[in-house]
Amino acid sequence: MALPKLIVSDVDGTLLTGFNEVNRRTRDVLGRCIDAGIKVILATGRPPVTAKVIIEQIPHSGIAICANGAITYDIEQDSVTQHDNIDQSVGLEVINILRAVEPQLLFGTATSSGLWYEPMAADDGNAKAWPIANCAPSIEALFAHPAFKLIGWHAKNEPLASRGPELAQAVAGKVYLTWSGEHWVEMSSLGVNKATAVERVCAQWGIEANDVLAFGDMPNDIEMLEWAGTGVAMGNATPDVLAIADAVTEAHYENGVARYLEKLLAQH
Repeated sequence: MALPKLIVSDVDGTLLTGFNEVNRRTRDVLGRCIDAGIKVILATGRPPVTAKVIIEQIPHSGIAICANGAITYDIEQDSVTQHDNIDQSVGLEVINILRAVEPQLLFGTATSSGLWYEPMAADDGNAKAWPIANCAPSIEALFAHPAFKLIGWHAKNEPLASRGPELAQAVAGKVYLTWSGEHWVEMSSLGVNKATAVERVCAQWGIEANDVLAFGDMPNDIEMLEWAGTGVAMGNATPDVLAIADAVTEAHYENGVARYLEKLLAQH
């Protein structure tokens, strides 16, 4: 296999080997990739404010894809260069649709002014677990500032991943719904995902899809892995991710990304 021109990696469950930690082995091999002329970027569901702790640990090429593709973040300038928002009327309609399917759902947004959760979630443990989030004065106020992601979770903390396809079908044609963990569903503007954002960056850099190597583990990585010339699933990936991957590496806690890249570099 020829060396790629771009490596793009998911963060949680993929690049991280501990809580908010990228270990030295992974950092070192990413540095070797950059020295070999390969660009390296992250593609995460996190907004920039929580992605920064990861970005600061790794060698990179100056750009990060955040919020499942809704944001392209210029690391050097600490600025957002692409921002796809959910229209308030669409967001409120989606909330009503999903509540009809599952009345116990609670909602929050990631916006240009920070993270917000609805008043019904004011005493909810998940909302309180967001130390940088604030309670919006109303459900409508979740969209008072440009919202690039709508987040839903169960009031009784029941897993939602198994219901993901059902919830996605309910709002098909209105938003892009995916999930990157058992207990959360995440929504972006229709047609926005990690693949669309990576494709946009590649067009700016003159890089073809065939020259992209991507790593991921959850359903919000599927479009990106399918689009890239080589999509690599982690050993801990969900079955639907494993099913579409071109290759499988070890789990994130077994240094799967580092091991794959070490083998790749050793061939050249």
